[in-house]
Amino acid sequence: MGGAKTPQADRPRPLQRSNILIAIISLSQPIDPPQLYLSAANSVKLSGVQLRIVIMAALLSYLPPFEGLLPKWLFLVSVVSAANSIQAYRSESYAADLYNGKTAEGRPHTNALSSRTFGTWTFLSSVVRIYAAYNLNNPAVYDLALWTFGIALAHFVGEWLGFGSAQLKGRFVSPLIVASSTLVWMLTQREAYLAA
Repeated sequence: MGGAKTPQADRPRPLQRSNILIAIISLSQPIDPPQLYLSAANSVKLSGVQLRIVIMAALLSYLPPFEGLLPKWLFLVSVVSAANSIQAYRSESYAADLYNGKTAEGRPHTNALSSRTFGTWTFLSSVVRIYAAYNLNNPAVYDLALWTFGIALAHFVGEWLGFGSAQLKGRFVSPLIVASSTLVWMLTQREAYLAA
């Protein structure tokens, strides 16, 4: 007699569209994502595309639970700000590239301490913004996040036009665009999110 064959009932079955929808809908319930993958792997056979859909749905379930793009934008800006903080701590050149103006002697205005201070300030803003992304209907948190963009804009404009430690080129342009556009966006959407 040859090798024993697995009965049809024991074989994993391919994931059908209805099963994908059930997997995605179940992600809206509080569940540990690794537990979902283990249970899905044990009960159904996932194709590469189907597994990507389930993983993407699991990742998207961690995004802020509010309608519109503003909460997702705050989440993204917070993550990028945290990464910028790490860069500022790791290398003095990060702040030197951002504050790209030079002294009369041709040296950058930054040093290791100013780079770490910028990293700390940026990380604090990142924490406030991620709290706002998940608590956008709380007026105090909303206003704190709005203030982080207003203060950042005032700081960067002051360094550019007032102190001359930055020039309007390179890495310096991005924070100006993010701070000014998000400040205006949050001011115009304040009532909509706080009424929710």
